[in-house]
Amino acid sequence: MNNSELVSRSSQIVLQQVAIYGGLATILLFALFLYFWLKEPRRLINGILFTVFFVAFLAELAVMIFSTANIPFIVIMGTIFVLLMLALAAVS
Repeated sequence: MNNSELVSRSSQIVLQQVAIYGGLATILLFALFLYFWLKEPRRLINGILFTVFFVAFLAELAVMIFSTANIPFIVIMGTIFVLLMLALAAVS
């Protein structure tokens, strides 16, 4: 194995570990949101907790997409993300 293969392999391992811990954090944030929402659905904290959960979920999704190392898949997902952002910017 040459040096570039070792770096690539170690970065894949790091991305997999980040995906595992990020997934656990996302599940905990969802559980926290769900607890407060079921307790009282009309509180402002519910919106804040949902936003934090959703951002963590999107970050987890991005890590999982990049950890595949599948360049066409990454390009397609990136293109869809940019198109969605442009559509949201046009609506607001």
